[in-house]
Amino acid sequence: MNKMIMGLMVSVLWFAGCDKTADNIVQTVDWYKDHPTERDTLLKKCRDNPRELALTENCINAKRADKKTTQPKGDVFDFIPDTRKK
Repeated sequence: MNKMIMGLMVSVLWFAGCDKTADNIVQTVDWYKDHPTERDTLLKKCRDNPRELALTENCINAKRADKKTTQPKGDVFDFIPDTRKK
């Protein structure tokens, strides 16, 4: 009985860790700068569903990349909060 419970717990933990779909992969600011189509698509999703997506790392990184590609050099202000884990 204990082996069955332990096996069930291990399999649940195994499948919980396998949730690496394309939506869960966090891309960097530089990646979004190099992939404008994906950046624009994600920014549209972030604007369409701000309650759930606006503060996700991908939306923040896409916004930062968009600012860096559209603003002239020399702008030092970035008002998007830094939510990276330290």
